[in-house]
Amino acid sequence: MAEPFAPPLRYGIPLAVGGLFCVLLGFFSTAPAYRQLGEQEAVLTLSFSHSGQLKFGCSPIDPAVLAKLQPNMRKKMDCPRERALVRVEIHMDQQALYRLATPPLGLQSDGPATVYRSLHIPAGHHRFSARLADGADGSMHYAKDAEVDLRPGQVMVIDFLTGSGGFVFSKG
Repeated sequence: MAEPFAPPLRYGIPLAVGGLFCVLLGFFSTAPAYRQLGEQEAVLTLSFSHSGQLKFGCSPIDPAVLAKLQPNMRKKMDCPRERALVRVEIHMDQQALYRLATPPLGLQSDGPATVYRSLHIPAGHHRFSARLADGADGSMHYAKDAEVDLRPGQVMVIDFLTGSGGFVFSKG
């Protein structure tokens, strides 16, 4: 039986196709150039996880109700685990960037509220204002203002750490 292609073509065609594929792969791995940010842009990232205050306080359980319960189920106080919404406001140069109301996680709404947002902003000198409410009354319990100079391409992270007194502004 005759072979359809002579040996040089049988090996040359797959080699040429593979070589062309490698050249195209190499070209498209470096071009066209991709820029995530504009030339005069920086990035603002708001990222934190915070447990709001308990939504309801503890209340005593009636002794008659306690008597009906099994001995291992008797507790004198009923303390609901549900936590309040965490409300956050971030302003840049007196303009609102974020106004968020984040519910607590968990089946019984007893976990932390988690926030992650990222936004491209103009580079330069800015005044930031951050406020957070974590109680059932909705009043802002934590507040911090900061003036920051951001270079083009720089990332600023706004975090919230209760142990550090509230908001933390850090540039990377």
